[in-house]
Amino acid sequence: MIDRNDWYPYIGLGLMNPGLNTSVTGSNDSVSGGFNAELQGGYGPLYGSVGIDQGGNTLLTHGAGYGVSATGYYVFGAPYPPSGSVGR
Repeated sequence: MIDRNDWYPYIGLGLMNPGLNTSVTGSNDSVSGGFNAELQGGYGPLYGSVGIDQGGNTLLTHGAGYGVSATGYYVFGAPYPPSGSVGR
């Protein structure tokens, strides 16, 4: 993951709908260290996600893609934001 300050390795798992899934997304939110979960989905230019980090902070992404997925992942080295900040 990349934000305006650095890049951060991550590892995770997800459940996706069968067939080809692809997406390119971006966000104005910062990367949160630790555990994160997201629901992604859309078709064409109407694609995005909503997520939450281990502190209960929300995140939103937008972009383009095809498919639906639910993912959980752990981000290494990124700072932990204060709990309760919406749109980190």
